[in-house]
Amino acid sequence: MTSAMKLMIVDDEPLAVRRLEITLGAIAGAECVATARNCEEAVRKFRESAPDIVLLDICMKNGDGFDFLEMLPADAAPGIIFVTAFDHFAARAFDVLAADYVLKPVEPDRLKLAIERARVFLQAHDADNRICALRETVAQLREEIRKTHSDYDKEIWVNGAAGAHIRVPVDDIVFARSEGEYVRIHTKFRSHLIRISLLQLEERLDPAEFIRTHRSAIVRLSAIESFGAKASGGGEVRLRDGATVPLGRVYAKRIRTIAASRSSPVGRAESFSDKNSTPDRN
Repeated sequence: MTSAMKLMIVDDEPLAVRRLEITLGAIAGAECVATARNCEEAVRKFRESAPDIVLLDICMKNGDGFDFLEMLPADAAPGIIFVTAFDHFAARAFDVLAADYVLKPVEPDRLKLAIERARVFLQAHDADNRICALRETVAQLREEIRKTHSDYDKEIWVNGAAGAHIRVPVDDIVFARSEGEYVRIHTKFRSHLIRISLLQLEERLDPAEFIRTHRSAIVRLSAIESFGAKASGGGEVRLRDGATVPLGRVYAKRIRTIAASRSSPVGRAESFSDKNSTPDRN
């Protein structure tokens, strides 16, 4: 980037804030000047630090990202980068509006690109135009959330050591696999074993974000790197973190259809061939 940009992070999850701070620290020309965990704190720190760009979570416990935008001073026109898991509507909403978004878990290269796009936009548009674009963004995305709102779980509670209960945000789940009468939920950092059927878990997860790949596995769509046939037969889904899960033939068609039609990062299709693979009917 040609000039340093001041950024503020607004997210109610301390771990998510820390991850973003570390990622920003590795991006030349990006300086994190403030962090906030709720809307009121975010508005106060915005006034104090005057950031050029705000990295803004959409869903927070004490209000959402749009509440923060509506609470900003009338003459405020920062660049907004939404940090979100809502890939099922965000791409369409942002195609025509002056804002960008990155999906959780945030990839450094994608965040760097979003910051550069925001920098270019700030230089190319005056404050009045940016304010109009910001208000239009809020109105359209609120409508998108109203249309797509659901009662799917946002967190899963699991048993930890010594009788403790651990909250696992659904946003952190990468995939889940059956283990007998249990399901092991895998996040980016660790796994948790819970007594539940895979079908029961599937019913609690948003189908716009998760997909069944096998009778024994559910995967986050945005975590998929590739999928296809194994040399030994059957199918396999490879995730961006290097993990693999089985791909049943009855589920492969849906994944191929989604990969071909969606703009979200579902992964690339490899050689899933009916001719050279042993049938897996799971």
